[in-house]
Formats: sequence, C-alpha cells, structure tokens
Amino acid sequence: MSTRSGMAVEDVRAAAGERAFRTGRGLWEQGAVLGAGAAYGGASADVRHGGQEWQVWVGVRSGRPVGECDCTGGELAETLCPHAVAVALAVADQEIEFRPLPEPEPAPARSGTAEEEMRAVAASLPHARLAELVARHAVRDRRLSTDLLAVAGALGVPDDAELAGVRRLVEEAAALVDDGGGGEPHRLAVAGRRIVEELRVLTVRPADSAVLDLVERAVSVWGGLAACLNDAWEVYEEEAAEIGGTLADVHLELCEHLRPDPVELGRRLAALEGGDHECCLGAPGPYTGLLGPEGLAAYRAALTRS
Repeated sequence: MSTRSGMAVEDVRAAAGERAFRTGRGLWEQGAVLGAGAAYGGASADVRHGGQEWQVWVGVRSGRPVGECDCTGGELAETLCPHAVAVALAVADQEIEFRPLPEPEPAPARSGTAEEEMRAVAASLPHARLAELVARHAVRDRRLSTDLLAVAGALGVPDDAELAGVRRLVEEAAALVDDGGGGEPHRLAVAGRRIVEELRVLTVRPADSAVLDLVERAVSVWGGLAACLNDAWEVYEEEAAEIGGTLADVHLELCEHLRPDPVELGRRLAALEGGDHECCLGAPGPYTGLLGPEGLAAYRAALTRS
C-alpha cells in the first residue's frame, strides 16, 4: 500500500521508528484521523489523541516522508510523530499527488564557533594562569576533570569494575519501572538525571563495546521511565525530553566513534526501537550515514520480524 507519490508504508515506518509507527497505526485503525485530504503539496488532517485534536501535515522531501504537527511545535520534521504516521496511513489509498519539497537551505557560514572563540581567549593567557584556571574548575566538575585526564593520556577504556557503579544505577532505575514508577514521578526524573550525568562523564573516556552495551541498556530503561512519567507530563515534559535527547546524543556519539558493523548496528537499533516503550534515539534518521544501504536494510528487516 502506497500513495501516488510512492510514500510506502515501510518508508513511513522507517521515518517514524517502530514505537511511533505502532502508536500511529493504532490511531489510524481507531478512526482518530479526521478530515484527511490533499493540502499544500501533501496531505493534512486533524488527529484526535489524548483528549486533544492535533493539526498535522505530511509530505515528501528527498524521497522521504516528512511531517509537521502541533505536538512538536509545528516544525517540519524528518522523524514522524505518531500523529503524522496516522495521517500518512490514512491517505495512503487516496489519489493525492505529493509535490516534493525543496531541499533545505544550507546554514549560513559562521565566522567562528564558540569553542574557537574560547580557544582564542585561552591562548592569550599565560600558561601558568591558564593551568590554574583549568585546575580550579576541574576539581568542581567531574566531567571536566575526567576530560582533562583523558586528554592527558591518564585514563584508558573503563574496566568492568568502573562500569559496575553505572550499571547499578541503571538497574535501580529498571526496578522503578517494574514497580510502575513507584507512584513518585520525581524519583523517576532523578533516576534519569543521575544516569545521564554518569554516562556523560563515562563517555568522555575512550570507549569500547562494553560502554555501548551499557548506554543501550540505559536507553531501554529510560523508555520505561519516560512512559511512567506520562501521567505527570505537564511538570516533567521538558525534563523528560532533555534527558532522552542527551541519551540519544551520547549513543550517536559513541556509534560515530566506535563505527560498529552497519548490519550489527541496524539490528541493535531495531531491537531498541522495537521494544515495549518509545525509544528516544529517533532511528534511523541520525544513523543513516553509519548504517549505509546494508545497515538500513538490516534495520528494516529486523523491525519487520519484531
């Protein structure tokens, strides 16, 4: 089943991730999509979900589905939310001609990054003054002190004993999920923040597959914590998004550093996206360059089997 533009269901699934796709398909099957039809070179509709009606538009850019939805602030996004998935599925059999959107304009060149500006300031200081400044801040900031030691070659890949403390934090958080959140949203948010902070410190150091395994376990557990926070989204929505976003950044950075086999990476991402809870990674979009055609095919095949 596909649109006249060739927006295949599998393309919608890939652009959304398995969790969002499942939710969106459920909304479509429940008849939550209202007034779907052609609009602005794509298709638009309202989607009734969570006691609200969300205004949604879907279209095509670079041969891939894209969407705009009130739930994400109305910004054009390459990762489809469940509402956009529902609309894409609702119009799949309609004779709608999707006109491809123009490619985004490249960001204007900057004269210099913030890091470059700070480097220039640091270079203007006498060596002893700069060393004093770095040392003073390093003793107050674990991430800076770890980064300093790693750059100096004083720290190698974390061994199992060093990873054990972070594993313990992750499994304690998993126990909260098993307990249904313990009825205390604050405990869930604190658990997520602690995990993120420890992982940020940990990943400053050289990494290996054991660190990647630990980060992926944290991503999986965070999906459960975030789901338990749903009832308190008015208070914790921004914090939950920040924690999930940081975990996603850490995982992507690790993958870019370690360069796992594309097929293996595709299967790993599919396992995370196809879990019981919504995954924060937004795969496959940010990983397209790492996956390549073979990895992307493995990702899609693994999702289909799950």
